[in-house]
Amino acid sequence: VSTQSTGASQSTMLVVTLLALFMAPSVAMFQDQAGSVDWYRSNIGRVTHAGFQKHRNSKLGFVATESSMVAAIRLSDGSVEWRQPLPEGERVTELVVGGRSLFTVSVGSDTRLRMWNNVDGALAWEHAADGTGANPVSAVISEGNGVAAIIGGERVEMRSISTGRVIWTWSAEEGTSPLGLHISEDKIYVVGESLGSLASVALDASTGAAKQSSTVAKGTVSPGGSPVHMFHGLVAYVDRSSCSVVVHQLGSDSVESTKVESFQTLDSSGCEGVNINPTRLPGHLLIETSAASTVMVQVDKSSLAVHKIHGFAGKIAFSSGTANDGQHLLAAMDVQKEGASLSLFGLGPLESLPTTVCTQVSLKENGAVQNLFLNTYTKTNGMTGTRALVVTRDDSLTLIQNNEATWQRPEALAKIRQVEFAVPPVAALDDQGNMPLVPESLLQELVGRVSALLNPSKAESVDDDNHLTSDKFGFRRIAIAMTDAGKVLALNTQTSEILWSRFYDTESHSESSTPLLKKMVMLRNSREVPPECIVIGHDPASSHFPTFLSSFNPLTGDEGHFQALPYAVRHAILLPDKISEQRRLLIMIDEEYKAHVFPDTEEAQAVLAARFSGIFFHEIDKTSGVLSGYQVVAGKNGDSYTCEQTWQVVIPAGEKIDTVQQRSTEDHIFSPFHVTGDHNVLFKYLNPNLLAVSTVSEAAPFFKSRAGQEAGGAVHLYAIDAVTCLLYTSPSPRDS
Repeated sequence: VSTQSTGASQSTMLVVTLLALFMAPSVAMFQDQAGSVDWYRSNIGRVTHAGFQKHRNSKLGFVATESSMVAAIRLSDGSVEWRQPLPEGERVTELVVGGRSLFTVSVGSDTRLRMWNNVDGALAWEHAADGTGANPVSAVISEGNGVAAIIGGERVEMRSISTGRVIWTWSAEEGTSPLGLHISEDKIYVVGESLGSLASVALDASTGAAKQSSTVAKGTVSPGGSPVHMFHGLVAYVDRSSCSVVVHQLGSDSVESTKVESFQTLDSSGCEGVNINPTRLPGHLLIETSAASTVMVQVDKSSLAVHKIHGFAGKIAFSSGTANDGQHLLAAMDVQKEGASLSLFGLGPLESLPTTVCTQVSLKENGAVQNLFLNTYTKTNGMTGTRALVVTRDDSLTLIQNNEATWQRPEALAKIRQVEFAVPPVAALDDQGNMPLVPESLLQELVGRVSALLNPSKAESVDDDNHLTSDKFGFRRIAIAMTDAGKVLALNTQTSEILWSRFYDTESHSESSTPLLKKMVMLRNSREVPPECIVIGHDPASSHFPTFLSSFNPLTGDEGHFQALPYAVRHAILLPDKISEQRRLLIMIDEEYKAHVFPDTEEAQAVLAARFSGIFFHEIDKTSGVLSGYQVVAGKNGDSYTCEQTWQVVIPAGEKIDTVQQRSTEDHIFSPFHVTGDHNVLFKYLNPNLLAVSTVSEAAPFFKSRAGQEAGGAVHLYAIDAVTCLLYTSPSPRDS
């Protein structure tokens, strides 16, 4: 009887399990969960500085970014351990890792010295320095003494690592400008410029007393010229007057200069393109002779002369590290069309180590390498392992290890310029018009359910890739994000998963500070026809075709059309009119205020001919405080269109335009009125042409301030009709 009961219970359990496998998945939530955040992406921006802990079990990388962020990244998966945002506008100029501390120097409205706990990111102390962008702060950490920094381009301060208290101060002689610091045992060498000559002073690390000083009159040193490079007891710089590399040994009067042309032929730019790469190597220098040529030279210990030992061609990023046996390593990385090549070299003597090729990073998807940070660690078998943090032109941060990209962070999402939403296609419906709940094949469904239970992460990704359709209530969308880095990414709004990405790059993009992509427009966004999206970009290197236009499918990222335009686009206006294939018309205004239509077809031209008299747009010049309105008019022959100014508003003197907002014409109006608590109906004034302008003035408002408040500046609000230039209101909020 006991055996039969056990068998019956096992059969029941089997039936229940099979029924559970065939149940359709469902998602539910409590009422108080409505409106909560579904997902969150933590971005840090393009990495400019990076450092690593020196102990063998280091698992974190510490970075500073151009987005005013200091963060710790887990090297295992690329997730953020902690991050600390700095005040807006601050940029980190120095990042030094020492023990359990992380020291940063940032420049904004003033210069800030900060010490962080690198375990949890807590701020240990912060002090303001009187250094500026013209007198940058250079800092080093002396274990057991503190952190030394050049302050104001005139003195050196040693501060306590734990409290930030000033331990000692050393001031430079009049006419001497400190440029850098170098630690050698119990000494801190201060290297600077004195009347065009190189000067160095050896300070006692514990007391700050000057032990030895020397001045070398060899060539010309200037704070604004070639930077001074300090490495392993040596100082090197480029003397542009003689186009020579000057090397000086700290603690002595020994100095030697070597002509650059003795080891490398220069191009047409001459010595102006010669610089010393900041990568620090023992007894070696990396000399950049042009934008695409770098030479590794070795410094003779006795004569201090340099001679070439290796050459690099192309735009290559370098970084250095130390193996567990003390051998110094050099990493050189170059990104090509087919992938990234990471070459390792052992120094003393020069030894070429195996080259790593990573196909997950390429010119097409990521662009050229911008920064490289090498990290060495000890493997479980006692051997030295290497991994490299790579920053590419698309702002991505990638960790390369064992011939592959272990992880990649798309930091282009830290600076999103514009977002549009695409509608996914509808899933196949049954005969009643409902989404099918019963699988076509029960065996196939059973296999899928079992696979999902065994590997849920893989099953989720496959489902997202192959079955990206709109949900029953229409919440799921594809967010198309256009970024300042020139990259367009598509995100699943339900899971935040990146579905695809497309990188737009030009040769001169890295040299330009303005964003490459200017405007993104959704020409077609329907379930019946594949949607179509367009990005308009600017190519500063091309004078004949300064603008390009790229059309792609926002569901897949596949590009359908690319066109170079012979004019610069000033405005892009999306009209509500549709032509064949449910496309909407796009009007582009060039620098000469001529109007162009896309797509340029006979049907589109006919629609524009009937619509042009109702096309208005405006421009805002915040510098001069002028708002201008324009209207599209027909040319003399009637086959072309131009623009004429219809109105202009000049903000009163003393006021500065702060913010301008306008309701998007693409927004849906779900209710044109509002019912108050006492059942009164308030109709909304829905003027799609209304501009809201806020200005700030230093003068006090016309009304008196409340008692106890000081009279100061005021905020003014303007509501302007962008078509008729009618000024609706111009109030100054009380006590603004």
